[in-house]
Parts: sequence; C-alpha cells; structure tokens
Amino acid sequence: ADGSMDLIAWLVVLFLSIQCSVGQVNTGCLKWTQKGSNVCCDICHPGNHLVKDCGPDPRELCKPCQPGRYTVKPKEYSCVTCTQCVGAQVLIKNCTATTDTKCGCKEGLTCGNAQCSFCVEECAKGFEPTADRSCRKCPNGTFNDKVHQKCKPWRKKKKTSTKPPPIRPPTGNFSCISGQRTATPES
Repeated sequence: ADGSMDLIAWLVVLFLSIQCSVGQVNTGCLKWTQKGSNVCCDICHPGNHLVKDCGPDPRELCKPCQPGRYTVKPKEYSCVTCTQCVGAQVLIKNCTATTDTKCGCKEGLTCGNAQCSFCVEECAKGFEPTADRSCRKCPNGTFNDKVHQKCKPWRKKKKTSTKPPPIRPPTGNFSCISGQRTATPES
C-alpha cells in the first residue's frame, strides 16, 4: 500500500507541474548586455514588457503582460489592451500575451479593413463595394464574378477578319494544254 501511495503522490506532483507550465510565458530579459555589475536588456522575452533598462538581474528587467493585454515589440515599456470583438464582429481567436485578438464578421458581412476593425455588407457577384461601405450593381461594360470585389471592364474580343485568306499561287512548274492546267511538281 505504501508503494501505491508513493506512486500516487509522484503522479500528483507530475500532473501539477505540467498544469503550471502549460500556457506560461518565459519571463525577464531574453537578450542582454553586461554593463559593469549590471546587465542592460536588449530584448524582452515574447509577451513581456520592459520594466527598467538595466539592473543586477535580467529576470527582473521585463515582466509578462497582464491578462487582456499583449505586446509584439521586444522592448516596449507597456503592453497594449487586447481588441474586443463588438457589434457585427465575431471572435475568431483569443488574445494572448504575444498576439492581439482576431475578429471576423457575422454571415453576410465581411471585414472592412485588414485588421477587421469593422464589418461591411458583403457584395455578391455582379456588385461591387462603394466608398460609403454599401454595394452597387456593376456599371454597364463591367462585370464581377467574385464576391466583394471591384467590377472589371469587359475585355474586347479581337476582331476576326471576314475576308477570305489571300490566294497564293501554287508552287511548281505549270503548263496549260487546251484550257487545262497540269503541274509538274518541283524536285
């Protein structure tokens, strides 16, 4: 029974140590320069912000971003507040200490810019988005075969000639005998 209790205790410790390490961000300064008895931080670990430039311990120079904040800059004094998806936006991916929230849009709408900071009506084929964020039918002479794209002009088809091809004289030696032509092939 004592052996099984030791095994259970060991498994509990192992489980807790795994739980504590999941999702943790490395803390402190990732890269530093020695300056006398101090070190000066060149780059914080990802997801950390700078607390002070120099000090005796590189682990104390940078601290992790608080929940709901992130940073992508390796030597910034503060973290940025995570974007909140609101209104017509939907959450695609939660914010982490190193990345902002990723938002998308509800069905029938599409992102209005690269950051998806707002949503606009999604224009169907045959329509194009306008400056006032609505959709309009493609003007005459244009088309759109893709969703939410600008209309393109029709390409003019190359004119094909309606004239018959020019008649080229046959090659070879010809002689006419009583209204008939006979040909002797070239050798």
